[in-house]
Amino acid sequence: MKLIAVAVVALALAAYFASTMITAENVEVNGTFPRSFFFNGTTLSNTGVVGDATYRFDGYNNIYSFSLTYRNTAFPRNVTETYAYDFNRNITYMHSTGNDKCVAQRMQYTLPMNLIDFMDSVWYYSARIVDDRYVAGHHYQTIRTNYTAANVVYLTSDNDYLYRVNGTIAGQFSNVNVTRPFTPLTFSREQHVPRACGN
Repeated sequence: MKLIAVAVVALALAAYFASTMITAENVEVNGTFPRSFFFNGTTLSNTGVVGDATYRFDGYNNIYSFSLTYRNTAFPRNVTETYAYDFNRNITYMHSTGNDKCVAQRMQYTLPMNLIDFMDSVWYYSARIVDDRYVAGHHYQTIRTNYTAANVVYLTSDNDYLYRVNGTIAGQFSNVNVTRPFTPLTFSREQHVPRACGN
């Protein structure tokens, strides 16, 4: 995944915290994110199988990571794939429990600042409310954010509960159904980068 895509995902998926400061009159979305947090959701694996995902945003270690657990028929048990982007070391890690192998690659580009500060900055300048309505006792709201014209992500909430994130990231459509709301949590580096990757 390209670094720009990582930035869009990080920015878009973190939006729920800032959405608590939104009013119908404010077409720009302002707010800041916690220094370290996670959320859970369901999404498709690269083979099209539904899986359970955890997304971790860590401003203390300056790492963004996510793990996806799904049923892979090539293995006798569920497989968890983890992707970690360590912006301090400029290295991406990809690990699968299917074969317990890790691939590490140096990033060609990195963020110009801390992950959370970067998310705050991009969110402030690009997030916009595109739908804000009340229907049958529900307050539906959709926020549109983009890093480039081609990479547009939508965040949809019902009564201030973020339940879906979808859009185009690095030229590919993505959809996440949120199952656990954003939760502040401090991580160790080992919670992002699997042991097989040689922390």
